[in-house]
Amino acid sequence: VMSCTLPLYCPDHLVVMPDGAGVLGIYENVYGDGYALRSQLDIPLGVLPEETRETVHLGIGFSNEQDIERWLETFES
Repeated sequence: VMSCTLPLYCPDHLVVMPDGAGVLGIYENVYGDGYALRSQLDIPLGVLPEETRETVHLGIGFSNEQDIERWLETFES
């Protein structure tokens, strides 16, 4: 018996991560083995603090879009 564990958030979570161009988007695990783009945020990765940029490359999971909005508000000034 072989098994494989993928480092992905479950389908109950939304994930904020950058695309190949460095623009943040909201993704969801609809396939079980990879993410699909749910919506583009049009926020360049460069506007985030350095330590947050490193973390968001791996994806940050959220329970809902309201939690994402609250998280993004912490970077607005």
